[in-house]
Amino acid sequence: MQGSSDTARWKCGQGEMELRVPLYFFADWYCTRGRQFPWRKPGIDPFKILVAEVLLRQTRAEMVAVTWQVLVSKYANASALAAAEPGELLALVRGLGLGEQRTAALRELAAAVAARGGVPGSIEELKCLPHSGLYTAHAVTCFAFGARVPVVDLNAVRVLSRLAGIHPPADIRRAKVVWELAWSILPPDRVQEHNYGLLDFAAEICRSRRQRCSECPLASGCAYIAVRAGTTDQHEVIGRNRVPYIPSAQWSQDLMELAGPCEKPTNHLW
Repeated sequence: MQGSSDTARWKCGQGEMELRVPLYFFADWYCTRGRQFPWRKPGIDPFKILVAEVLLRQTRAEMVAVTWQVLVSKYANASALAAAEPGELLALVRGLGLGEQRTAALRELAAAVAARGGVPGSIEELKCLPHSGLYTAHAVTCFAFGARVPVVDLNAVRVLSRLAGIHPPADIRRAKVVWELAWSILPPDRVQEHNYGLLDFAAEICRSRRQRCSECPLASGCAYIAVRAGTTDQHEVIGRNRVPYIPSAQWSQDLMELAGPCEKPTNHLW
């Protein structure tokens, strides 16, 4: 275990602040309490990881696990999936919900990957694939190719927003401040473990409902918990320990793609 007491620094608008999250907290969380799914095993083909991301949309990972194993066994590569009979594919994914939409997305995405000769390894190229947006591009470059990038879905948005005491837009493509936070807590290594750990922490502790705040190791620095307890407000919590911070070139480039101004803390809790 490679723990660290270092905390993440982030910049929002004119304010430089410190988010109280140990550098390797989420990576260590994954190593000790992380969920185990078949697409997370080492050496999984990038296309199969891409398929997993499509299946995981609006669906619990536990439900996806069995379907994913059957699907990638039956359709071992992009060409096979692109040529799949729609009715047979629909029968496989129907139980996950959004059956017809998911069937079409899988076939169109597979056809595009087959035409390219494989899954591209860059965020820009992945975003050009059908049914592959900002989150999917980051997830695949990290989990399939080991790139040092954050992976931000709505669950990660919830965790980071609660810790910092901000209220981001519902559309993560416009949640610039959350992507800033995600970049700021990204460790220099163990990035796959970190991103998996953040997603698993959201599923186990920082849930959308029935949050387990009493069990949260980050409770002492969490704006959401402080305000719920009535001991302070978000401005006091996130206003501690102001420090200078200069974002990296990669961070700056990533943020240029995100629309919308940096959100200021509000008194809205979610």
